[in-house]
Amino acid sequence: MMAGVAAITSAVVGLVGAGVSAQQQYAARQDQKRAEKKQRKAERIQQRQAEIQNARERRRAIARQRSIRASALASAEGAGVSGSSAIQGAIGSLDTQLASNVSFQNQMMAHEQDRFNAITRRNDFINASNQHISNASTAQAIGSAPEQLGFGSTGQNLAKVFGYNNA
Repeated sequence: MMAGVAAITSAVVGLVGAGVSAQQQYAARQDQKRAEKKQRKAERIQQRQAEIQNARERRRAIARQRSIRASALASAEGAGVSGSSAIQGAIGSLDTQLASNVSFQNQMMAHEQDRFNAITRRNDFINASNQHISNASTAQAIGSAPEQLGFGSTGQNLAKVFGYNNA
């Protein structure tokens, strides 16, 4: 009779252990989800900062171009050659350089967006992989519960619980 009580006690302890293990895995997954959410927020903030920086650079380039253009026009006006083809060519060149600079900044922003998207996809794959690992660990804990309960894979321990010592 004592062997049966010991086996039942062992089974209860095993079942509690399996339950605690599953609960800990669930809590770990919840922590992981919170960390993923914070990581995504940080990535969005970083992306937004890059967009703001790019917009600042474009505004600076436009302001520089306007300043240089105004200075060139003022100098030409002072020299009395404001309508000359040389001045018009210089201003046209300034406009072309500005367009080129803004285009480059837009391309850099597109590359930054591509990088952000690639990082997001990579993190999604990592998170999915971690979820699969967590699911496998949970399944393993559930699958090992009978053994932890003392039933074993051959059923011999189960037979002992019910008093069949010859099994």
